[in-house]
Amino acid sequence: MKKLFLLPAMLMAFSMVMAQNIETKSVQVGTVTTPGFSVTIQKKADLVQDAMNKRLKDAGLKTKKSEGFIAALDQLFAEIATDPVNLYTKVEKDSKNSATVTVCVIPTDLTADREAMMANVRRFTEDFVQYVTRFEAQNNMEAEKDNLKKAEKGQAKAVAAVEKLDKNIQKNKEKIADKKKDIEKYNQKIKEAQEDIKKLESEIAKDEQKKASAQKDVEKANDNVRNVQGEVEKYRQQAE
Repeated sequence: MKKLFLLPAMLMAFSMVMAQNIETKSVQVGTVTTPGFSVTIQKKADLVQDAMNKRLKDAGLKTKKSEGFIAALDQLFAEIATDPVNLYTKVEKDSKNSATVTVCVIPTDLTADREAMMANVRRFTEDFVQYVTRFEAQNNMEAEKDNLKKAEKGQAKAVAAVEKLDKNIQKNKEKIADKKKDIEKYNQKIKEAQEDIKKLESEIAKDEQKKASAQKDVEKANDNVRNVQGEVEKYRQQAE
């Protein structure tokens, strides 16, 4: 098995058809060296690994750790081959925002068309770059949906606060309008009261004039009383 996969000619053949950002390389899986492909993706390694896990799950593959790889062993992966294969994937962190993905396949059927299988592996590796982009976008979209819900709650709260203030403002405006009506009523009453006061003052002025005349009558009456009292006193003395 090891000799079968140590084929420089096969590596050369697949290096001719690799995509510009796909590197053909020899991959050591346990004691077996097999041709595989690697690609550097300018994304965080954790994100790339999550994307790979999701990609394999989407393909209906069950995975486990094997020989330092995340592997789908002895399973049919129609995108790669028509017979069960051992698929090995590895995501290695290069830097904070860069990771290298390595993919290789070891067929369980030694008579399988390795050239076609390797072409499919290369295509899988190449397509995975775009898959990571879509996976990240999907995650970001879900995160932004959550942010949108929070923003909408904040918006609804802010709108409710404004509506409450509008109601308070409208209520106070209505109260002001009522108070203005009260003021108009009070002003009317004041006006009426002022007119009543003027009438009363006019009556007082007339009565003051009448009082002056009446006062003279009082004085005359007093004089008359005194005169009569004098006569009475005079006759009283004479009567004694």
